[in-house]
Amino acid sequence: HGQIPYRDIWDHKTPLIYYLYALLFELFGSQFKTIAFFEIIWLFIASIFIYKLSKLIFQKKVSLCISLIFSVYISTLQGAEDFGHTTTYAVLPAIIAIFCVAQYKKTSKRFFLFLSGLMVSTSFLFRQTSAVIVVPIVLYLTINYFYDKRAFSHLLLKYLIFILGISIPITIFFVYFFVNGALHDSISQIFIYNFYHSKSPILNPLILIQNSVIRTLALPLGKWPFLISFAMVGILYKFFDFLKEIKNKTLILNLHGYG
Repeated sequence: HGQIPYRDIWDHKTPLIYYLYALLFELFGSQFKTIAFFEIIWLFIASIFIYKLSKLIFQKKVSLCISLIFSVYISTLQGAEDFGHTTTYAVLPAIIAIFCVAQYKKTSKRFFLFLSGLMVSTSFLFRQTSAVIVVPIVLYLTINYFYDKRAFSHLLLKYLIFILGISIPITIFFVYFFVNGALHDSISQIFIYNFYHSKSPILNPLILIQNSVIRTLALPLGKWPFLISFAMVGILYKFFDFLKEIKNKTLILNLHGYG
């Protein structure tokens, strides 16, 4: 309706969800089923990327199980009683960001680092806490630098490409808010308010853990025990497969020695 988030409407959420819904409502009508249907497609695509990521480590059957477990888990993230949570939308670009880093490792094409940065930024613009994805990606790039033993300028270039990808979407939004006189309000509501909110006694770590356990056990089967059980099956499967591979290699070496 022509209103600018943060200037005309107060909210501490990041802005991308507003414009995604505006586009969906413009194209398909302002109805609840529009959000519900789109979110199902969104999570289906996320499960495909989980499968593709898993295939880099596990065999197809295990990867399929992991993607199915992910679908069940993410569907119960908010109790599955409603739609439209920013956490749900932040998941897909976060997964794609990690997938792009894996593709960079496979192909050495720096474009994937740039694309990974774009996806990290997109995930952040859905939810602030997605910024944590930067940590494992930067750690990977740094550890890989010491492993490859290349010049520091090579690592610096990778950092810059990744940061460039992150900066473009965020810069576009903040320039937009600046032009519309909403920059101060957006920073105050997205960052400063949430910083003080995180210090609230309600968010005491022990209370959070207690509430999380209660909510988890209240769900059918309990999503965390359910998830961990299947994860352990996958890990054990991979471990015994690894032992079998070592045994086969040892047998071949012994046969070669006898020969």
